[in-house]
Amino acid sequence: MSKEILDKLADPAKGTLDGQSIRELVEAGEKTGNVDTLFGDFIRHDLSQPQIDAAFRAVLRVSAHSMLQDDLEQTKFGWSHCLNLPQSAFGLSSVTTNRKLALAAALVWIVAYRSVLSDRALDLGWHPQPIKDASVLEAFQTSPAAAASRVWHAPDGELSAIRRILATEASIRNDIHLVKYTRACLDMGAFDPEHVRLYLAAAAHLCAVWMAEAPRATITEALLIGRITP
Repeated sequence: MSKEILDKLADPAKGTLDGQSIRELVEAGEKTGNVDTLFGDFIRHDLSQPQIDAAFRAVLRVSAHSMLQDDLEQTKFGWSHCLNLPQSAFGLSSVTTNRKLALAAALVWIVAYRSVLSDRALDLGWHPQPIKDASVLEAFQTSPAAAASRVWHAPDGELSAIRRILATEASIRNDIHLVKYTRACLDMGAFDPEHVRLYLAAAAHLCAVWMAEAPRATITEALLIGRITP
């Protein structure tokens, strides 16, 4: 079933967004009817716990691929929410007796984002071309694509350092979306270790966007915004 979910989310029929809020985006996604068409039969069945886990993994992999492959203009708020929302449903599913309801919510959300914000089909076998002769931080400062590539192809021995860099660079910038997305990707790497590089690369992609907009030279000023007390 995981492959079926992946394939259905790669390129759903497109809807039109009339507004800017998350609620309006989800409503636009619901108007397409895609969630019922694609997953109505699936969600009506009884699902075992392993089936629910597999479905969550499939959904979150598509979310991470959306960050890496789809419209760059949607990176900061569109594709970040595309992963954060389903990942929050997954996290909450551990404290509810109705995990299938949490999965259904995640499917509604990702279908909306893939239906409304996407402008291309995802290649779920895609991976970035490797780059050479760049440190992790140099790649982060080059471009989102370079950051994602460097992290994806990093030696196993660098992954712990990459996690520290991601956590640090996200934490010192003044944006909750970046922090939430980074934490969600780190958590998903633990839940779906077969695809840990996918999640780390997606986090690196978003981090590189924010590093370009808020370079370290401006960090002190940025951290003080809204935090200066009399």
